[in-house]
Amino acid sequence: MWNERRIQVTQVSNGTPHRLNLSRFPAAPLSSNPGNAFRSEKGTTMVRRVFYWIFTALLAAELLFGGILDVLHKPAALNILHTLGYPAYLCTILGPAKLLAVCALLYPRTRLLREWAYAGVTFNMLGAFCSHIAAHDTIPATVAPLILLSLAIGSYLLRPAACRLRSAGEPAASPPPH
Repeated sequence: MWNERRIQVTQVSNGTPHRLNLSRFPAAPLSSNPGNAFRSEKGTTMVRRVFYWIFTALLAAELLFGGILDVLHKPAALNILHTLGYPAYLCTILGPAKLLAVCALLYPRTRLLREWAYAGVTFNMLGAFCSHIAAHDTIPATVAPLILLSLAIGSYLLRPAACRLRSAGEPAASPPPH
């Protein structure tokens, strides 16, 4: 990861110009620059990991809270379903699915299940958004599923390599660090 300088510098000393060709001298790698932590490989990995866990923790907390409300058929969950015109038994389907998604997102050795959990959350949130629009619900209630969807997208895009599905020819990666 060495950058080569291909510039010529004109240096003036004692009134006489001299040309220096720096194309043979490699520049220092980006990671050796202490003021440039976000561009270094290690710094990027750390920032990426922190944001991954922030997005994933917020998503998991929402799924856990929503799943518990759905499983217990709490009035808050039932009121939302009633507003959207859905039957109450939908809580019996969505609640366990949300709780299983939390397990799939947080357990480190569930790559395929994690992909399914992200897909399920995406379908759930897009469906909720469309349902709120169709029911002419308030703007905050309509936008809320998109905010939660953005958490899922952020978590999905920032997930470590060890949490990603791999092709048949790729070597196995170690589980993600905690």
